[in-house]
Amino acid sequence: MRNLLRLLADPTRLRILAALTPEEMAVSEIADTLEIGQPRVSNHLRLLREAGALEGRREGSWTFYRNALPARPDGKPLWQAVAAAVEGDPALAADAERRRAVLERRRAKSRLHFSKAPAGGALLALGCLREEAVAAVAPEGWTVVDAGCGDGYLTELLADRFARVIAVDHAPERLAAARERLRGRPVDFRLGEVDALPVPAASVDAVFLGLVLHHVPEILGALREARRVLRPGGRVVILDLAPHEEESLRESLGDLRLGLDPGRLMAELSAAGFGNVRRFPVRDKLKAGPRRNLDLILVTGEHRAMRRAAPGGRKK
Repeated sequence: MRNLLRLLADPTRLRILAALTPEEMAVSEIADTLEIGQPRVSNHLRLLREAGALEGRREGSWTFYRNALPARPDGKPLWQAVAAAVEGDPALAADAERRRAVLERRRAKSRLHFSKAPAGGALLALGCLREEAVAAVAPEGWTVVDAGCGDGYLTELLADRFARVIAVDHAPERLAAARERLRGRPVDFRLGEVDALPVPAASVDAVFLGLVLHHVPEILGALREARRVLRPGGRVVILDLAPHEEESLRESLGDLRLGLDPGRLMAELSAAGFGNVRRFPVRDKLKAGPRRNLDLILVTGEHRAMRRAAPGGRKK
């Protein structure tokens, strides 16, 4: 702990930890956010990681880092105290603005693909992914959101199953393709972002995120947004790629991540306020080429209402 306190006394290392809270960033993104060279950033990252202040994750040729202190029993109160002490610091405020620009560049890269890609939906080995997703949510009278609907591949099945479907996508081209695919079907199409859904709070029963989170700059923010629009007892259903090494998908499909680690995703669902987080087996695979299919994951979480505090501070 004493070594960690000495490390936090350095303004640059403090700025790095602030930039990596709560979402992860790659080394080049950290350098752009702080406007310092990558070798200098790498040296600070090494010291912080050796002290247990950072968690690193290798993905293909990239390495992503995140502030580990909020998840450490001895680190959380320390980081809360440090964050409170530097609140309003001009350097951290400037970093936050540049960080937003860096993450927006992530989003723009993914958007470029979806504004040009032809309609057609995901190429699946067995074609049963949609059915497996819907099986994770039972009540047919629910109102559901297909967040990041693309050309309506999943929306089509949701419209067959649920009372009301709201399809959201950030790309007008994809919404147009979805409308054409579901012409005459009672689906409410809305232009919007996965992490800023054009849906009122506590107004729907399920949010489906189908093969979309690996395109989202900040996963935790998207999960919190899903929870915002859900009614208590509602569910989020996530279909995505398992971790893989197909680097080519960054360019060919605009992927920001090479799949999602299921354990990490489940932890982030809990951090976003979801309970009863579960993983289901998936038989289907995504076709990555004539010789390789990529594994898929299916994870759900339940929106649990906060219990009211009883007199004396105890929860009922």
